Amino acid sequence: MKVLSPLKVALFSGVLLMLGFVIGLGYQSYQNAEQHQKPASKGTAQAPTARGLRISPDDQLLAFTAIYQQFSQASRFVFDLKKSDWSAVETPAGWQDSMVQWGKDGRTLLYERSKIPRIVIGAKAGLYSEKVLLNSDKPQWKSQTPLAQNLSESGEKIYAGFWTPKDQLVVKTQHDDRSLFLAQNGKLTKIDHSPGTYYQNRAIDNGGKEDFYVVRDVDRAGEKVGLFRIRQHKSTQLGPNFSDVIWAYLSENANWLLLCSNAANGQDWKWDLWKIESNGLQKIKTAQIPADVIAVYWSPDFKHILGAVGNKLWLIDVPTLKVRQIGKRDDWHADDAAWLNHQNAVIVASAGKLWKVDVASGERQELWEFPKKYWE
Repeated sequence: MKVLSPLKVALFSGVLLMLGFVIGLGYQSYQNAEQHQKPASKGTAQAPTARGLRISPDDQLLAFTAIYQQFSQASRFVFDLKKSDWSAVETPAGWQDSMVQWGKDGRTLLYERSKIPRIVIGAKAGLYSEKVLLNSDKPQWKSQTPLAQNLSESGEKIYAGFWTPKDQLVVKTQHDDRSLFLAQNGKLTKIDHSPGTYYQNRAIDNGGKEDFYVVRDVDRAGEKVGLFRIRQHKSTQLGPNFSDVIWAYLSENANWLLLCSNAANGQDWKWDLWKIESNGLQKIKTAQIPADVIAVYWSPDFKHILGAVGNKLWLIDVPTLKVRQIGKRDDWHADDAAWLNHQNAVIVASAGKLWKVDVASGERQELWEFPKKYWE
């Protein structure tokens, strides 16, 4: 059974709804951040919450969502990391846009629109893409495009999605169970279905063809979890069924699988690291990881993992699972984080500010603070 200690229930309450996919880019967004974030303050003001940090492949643009006004209003932000310019577009009241990923052009974002929830006006839930233009003094959002409104499958409701390496759209749907569909020419072709929860899903270029790696429940009760590879419409389970899994983390290159469960001390995590091979899984390492690691972010070279959203920032090496603290600060309570692609550094959103943190030294640099109008 998937049983969390009271501490972990409190820490995970705002995370698990969006973690499964968020598609599995290795970064996590939070549906109910207000439940687990420590309120940051500026004087007596409450800091806006930043989530879904996504850095463009060239490390120039950072896109994210901020929620403010007592969790009733959200906006999409784009921040130019090279020029320190930014712009924002308000989402209709009561709605939020969860950033999913950048397209291959490095200037188009895929995001999911959902209720905060609060009173909602003037918007529809679903998947959207939008360009970011750099032909002005500030980066600008432009040409929002709905992606799922005209896609339908009898009884299915689209609630999430992601792009494959070929920029094809894969959507997640929910009916009696959950399914993955490939969207092509206005039609949906089923890739996989789950009797319970999807954890993380990857699309990998395999010699011009795309393989899908899916971590999901094997039974409706959610007591068994498995890794599946879908190749040319054929699904193959790689490895055995797993039980007592709290969460599964699949690297973006589909080479590594981390299974997270409760440690014997009832407080920390037990991580099992598996190497994904052509015909199965090989167990590499088991280690105890601090309970303070709430969200997992794979480095671009997949040799390290950033653990964040707790009090501290942690670095976990792969495949040794050796853990060390990044820097000395112990009051981060980060909203979200993301690795830079071409530097050994991460961007961290915390207490209404964006920080750049050097992974090796732990030195941090303040990049930006939300303007006063976003503080409550």
